[in-house]
Amino acid sequence: MSVKTKWRLNGGDMRAQVVICLVLFVPEVFLAAPDGCTNNRGMYECDYLTVNPPLSSSDFTDPPAQRIRIYNVNADLTSGYFESDFDNLDTSSTFDPNFAATLEIKCKSGAGAVSVAKDFFSYMSYVYEVKIINCKLAIQDSAFSGFKVLNQLVIENGTTTFDEKAFDGVQVQKPTSAGHKIPVMSGSLVIRDSTTTGNILPAGLLTSQTGLVSLTLEGMDLSSLDDSLLTKNTALRFLSLGHNAFTELPTGLLDNQNSLAELHLYNTRLECTCEKLWLYKHLDTTRTKVFGDVICSSPTDWTEKKAAVFYYSECVEAPAVCGNGMILLGACVTWLELGLSIMCIVAFILSIVVLVLTIVTKKEAEEGAEGKRRGGRKPTQPRQSGAQALPKKSGPTKAKGAWN
Repeated sequence: MSVKTKWRLNGGDMRAQVVICLVLFVPEVFLAAPDGCTNNRGMYECDYLTVNPPLSSSDFTDPPAQRIRIYNVNADLTSGYFESDFDNLDTSSTFDPNFAATLEIKCKSGAGAVSVAKDFFSYMSYVYEVKIINCKLAIQDSAFSGFKVLNQLVIENGTTTFDEKAFDGVQVQKPTSAGHKIPVMSGSLVIRDSTTTGNILPAGLLTSQTGLVSLTLEGMDLSSLDDSLLTKNTALRFLSLGHNAFTELPTGLLDNQNSLAELHLYNTRLECTCEKLWLYKHLDTTRTKVFGDVICSSPTDWTEKKAAVFYYSECVEAPAVCGNGMILLGACVTWLELGLSIMCIVAFILSIVVLVLTIVTKKEAEEGAEGKRRGGRKPTQPRQSGAQALPKKSGPTKAKGAWN
């Protein structure tokens, strides 16, 4: 808006024209957000209690609906919350490359159970990171199938009841053909500080997650783990099972984990017997790194002491008999291995001797050649002096036989 003002100064002919421009600044939080939502620096925060669903992607225009947080959730999450136009978002050219497309669900403090239905996340396949916080969840069969592929799925705090097929229809993995740039590829599933019904997980819960790279099951108060829980997760590189209540790991839990690089077991207490500490033999074989203060819960003499110390002092012994060789540094070395080792040592010493002799011979040859070059010149006879000098005769020399 502009206002033009004209006036005369001291009755003169000069006229001044002043143009005043008023620019209306609208706070970012009020820009292009549907009713019940505010834009907080690119993150749309929507109050579940005031939003009138279904939400349409056309209501999120500046910026587009790349990051959405729905808070104060206090009822079941059922179908019809998102319009189908979310499936048609132009993610390649309009999304901020510094962020992955994200959807967060945060339940209202003190809210009751929240059931997540199969169709709640329909039309949200452009989203690659999901976070659910502080909810009493009941996750139904194929509840996350609307996403197709997720780079990261996080469930934190509250409680969670899983249908055995809760993760069917979605792959948590590093996306290979995302519609927009994802800054950090993780392929991670994180369930942290969320207790489960009966303190156990369904045996087949992770069967469909064949591309899972990172798995965190921390602070869930799990009392036991099924030995088949990770059978299909052969791509795992990172596994964290810390801060749980189990006192043993089932034999065979890590049998198919040939790619596992890190295992975290912080605040873990295990029953210390040679049979139940099979883990350490497995880790020695696979060279997997272990992090965490694993301690013994039993027997009494070992309570609160390190489980690793128990295993290597009580369960690992040097071979008592070495039938085809000799015990050397705690290992059985066969005569063949010993003979080959000695031959290698002798060969090394001989190579050193040959090298030294070669250097010495070469040096002597060079000195001899230099001496010959100097000896090629005729040496000068030294001049005699004193009584030893012969007098030089003058006159004709008398021929032999000239006089009688």
